[in-house]
Amino acid sequence: MDFKGKCVGQCCQNVIITGFTFADLREAYLGWLRQETTFTGPSGTFPMIRDIFFLFPMLKPKGYDAAGREVYSCKHYDEQTGLCTVYEFRPTMCRNYPGGKCPCQGCTVEPA
Repeated sequence: MDFKGKCVGQCCQNVIITGFTFADLREAYLGWLRQETTFTGPSGTFPMIRDIFFLFPMLKPKGYDAAGREVYSCKHYDEQTGLCTVYEFRPTMCRNYPGGKCPCQGCTVEPA
């Protein structure tokens, strides 16, 4: 899918993965490295998180939001330039986001 408009990098700066702590995601990633098909999370045993193999290494913990949820940024997001440092080689999930008009404030990305 082709897009037009200007990305403001908001979705790369404030990533929240609901229901899983950084420790849960780390354990899932380590389980994936061990070729396990499930991992134990905060409320039970789950099938392995799809795409954990590239998602976890990209996460950079930032702190917590007002609701107490852990907030991350993408390690490839350059705060000085506002650009992705691996834009030409970014993962498919990043290439396909948002799939329609971007919901992030100030972003004008939409399907071409």
